[in-house]
Amino acid sequence: MLQIDSVTFTGVTAQPAAMNGDFENWTSMTNYACDFWTLGSPAMGAKRTTDAHSGSYALELTTFADPRQGNAPNAGFAISGGPNFRGYPYTQTSDSLFFYYKYAPAVASDSAAVYVNVTKAGSFVGGMGLMLAPSATYKLVKAAFNCSATPDTISIQLSSSFSYPVTANCVGSDFKVDNLYLKSEPLLIREFATPPAMTLQPNPCNGIFHITTSTASAIQKVTIYNMCGNLIESKEYSHGNAALSEGFDISYLPEGMYLVQIQTAAGIVSKKVNKTN
Repeated sequence: MLQIDSVTFTGVTAQPAAMNGDFENWTSMTNYACDFWTLGSPAMGAKRTTDAHSGSYALELTTFADPRQGNAPNAGFAISGGPNFRGYPYTQTSDSLFFYYKYAPAVASDSAAVYVNVTKAGSFVGGMGLMLAPSATYKLVKAAFNCSATPDTISIQLSSSFSYPVTANCVGSDFKVDNLYLKSEPLLIREFATPPAMTLQPNPCNGIFHITTSTASAIQKVTIYNMCGNLIESKEYSHGNAALSEGFDISYLPEGMYLVQIQTAAGIVSKKVNKTN
């Protein structure tokens, strides 16, 4: 660990006004993580937006000048499946991707891009790529794709510009996506009606936690994923009219953070649980 304070120049009558060598001046900022997706940071072209097709939020990707690379232009991106771009389990040989989008390119020659990459044991077996034209209002896209063999993993990539390398005149191209799902199974970015309130306690836990709701018959299915998007455990429920509390034992899992998806009739609630030893 390195701690630094009071950085100053000697031999001058005044310190540079913009240096902030005492580290006393700070600007507050908020960063949101999109569950089950890997995003560029808000400063790097990816953020939550309230300009949604439905529900409260959508994903916004913007082509930007990257200060880490001498202001070189880069596309805002999002990749499904969580950290390390590993995708998530998938076994369909024929499917369709549905989503709504808005796109405002900075230059007429630019396009937003959507890629589906389906693999088996790490080898490509199917998928597709789409270039998207400008649209000032949310537009529905339905795109079919097929696989040459039964896959085990799928990954979906979204980009605010399609060219590589991205040219400087593309900076500012803006791509918004909402209600993205597969025909065979909804992706975790999909918007739903407001679900009932849930509590997950204790959190952190040393192996056992409970999910509780005051809404009768609320929980239909609970699915637990690791932070790479890999399925750990899934349970379905059929309950009567009583309030519901369900216990889960993850003591067999390594220490770390896990994602808990709670499916209800009104929608999906996503929570994180920190498992400690």
